[in-house]
Amino acid sequence: RRMLRWQAQPEAERLANQARLHALAAEALRAVPGSAIAADQPFRLFDVAVDFCEDAGPLGLDAAERIAEVFRAGGAEAKVSSIHVNAWIGDWDKRAGIEALFAARFQPFADVRDTVAFAGDSANDAPLFAAVACSVGVANVAPFLADMATPPAYITRAEGGAGFAEFAAALLKARGVTPEENAA
Repeated sequence: RRMLRWQAQPEAERLANQARLHALAAEALRAVPGSAIAADQPFRLFDVAVDFCEDAGPLGLDAAERIAEVFRAGGAEAKVSSIHVNAWIGDWDKRAGIEALFAARFQPFADVRDTVAFAGDSANDAPLFAAVACSVGVANVAPFLADMATPPAYITRAEGGAGFAEFAAALLKARGVTPEENAA
């Protein structure tokens, strides 16, 4: 009943990277009026998310790309999602993070990748779409599909949380769980 934490970066490096990212985020906010730090930023340890379409804006994908360019010009990696621009320091992505976590805490990810599912909504999810056979994109992944080397195997009709619920209902149905059993 205790939270177990595992970090891929040493704490001093993480803190230095966060400071650098926050300075770049301040530049991005000045460069793109109407953008804002994402509401869930206090819970992020390794990246910074600049909101252009959830609580801020909505601003277009052109504005999101301008935000991403500020981070890239400052030496960070940046990806545009359906609602945020996520930026981080280092050569890693969601797949690399999951693979490192599994190797450190569980078993090699390659041993389970055909038995798990992954759901995502944007281009920054592409590495896991490629790694997991049962990859699901919620409907708002559509604007990013043309730029993905490996799109999700399945795409829901609904966006966001409703798309995830659609996937969960399909998964439960495939496993023979009725809606009444699921509610219990």
